[in-house]
Amino acid sequence: MRQSNASFDGDSGPRNASYHPSARLRIARQVAQLDKDQEHRLQKDGRFGVWECMTEAIVLRYPARFEPVDGGGFVVTFRDVPEAIAQGETIEESLVMAANALATAMDFYFEDRRPIPAPSEVENGEEPVALSVSMSDKVLAFNKMLAKK
Repeated sequence: MRQSNASFDGDSGPRNASYHPSARLRIARQVAQLDKDQEHRLQKDGRFGVWECMTEAIVLRYPARFEPVDGGGFVVTFRDVPEAIAQGETIEESLVMAANALATAMDFYFEDRRPIPAPSEVENGEEPVALSVSMSDKVLAFNKMLAKK
């Protein structure tokens, strides 16, 4: 699933980048196999940056900051999930690594039986990184189970 094309704020891509970072991020989303055809079915539901598909599938999107690193590459951090940190040589690789780091961090919460923070709204300079539909469902069910105890 894919959120509408959001721009990558700043123009601080690798020094040898041949096109703007926002174009690189769109390509990265395609590389990460985010489904563009479902974009028109997404609607903002207003709850903590959660996007809801008309098919009732919920995708959690956590705001991430892509910071350029001296010598090339990017470090990706999540303010809602500080355990998730990723790095990649390109924006494309960084996006894929960030999604993997986010999913891995969810496993830490599951193992420790700690509530998983809801994603915040995306702020200036951040990009949303989505969990898969199945991981989003697992997170929501897990938090609901913990709330009942």
